[in-house]
Amino acid sequence: MPDTPANIPVSAEIAKPVAAPAAVAAAGNQAATPTPAASGIAAIALTPGTPYTSTSPNITVTVPNTSGSVIFSLVVTDNLGTSSVPATCTVQIQAPPTAVLTASPSPAAAGSPIALSSVATTTGTIKSYTYSVAPAPTS
Repeated sequence: MPDTPANIPVSAEIAKPVAAPAAVAAAGNQAATPTPAASGIAAIALTPGTPYTSTSPNITVTVPNTSGSVIFSLVVTDNLGTSSVPATCTVQIQAPPTAVLTASPSPAAAGSPIALSSVATTTGTIKSYTYSVAPAPTS
């Protein structure tokens, strides 16, 4: 009877990640990094308490649109059914920006110029300001 290989313990590793504002790409042997939405990679919405199993060492996940930290965990299983101890990494989720808008003068005559002034805060960098107008609801 031929010798069979010993069941060698498997290991998993997740390197320290960078801050992630939306999607995070994770690999069994690579750092978790933000992934642009235009990457064409379908992101998996991970739900706390619901593990996702894949045959791929690389996946892209989405995280909640809230601030704070999330902890990713990885356990790998070999062909003999032996599992690694969990490897973990923490990703700091950037909070959504806040915006405050004021208009002057108010009230204003129809057709007259109205100056809009805004203040925006974020832990990141403000990329753009998008203004729009809509009729106010009537009561």
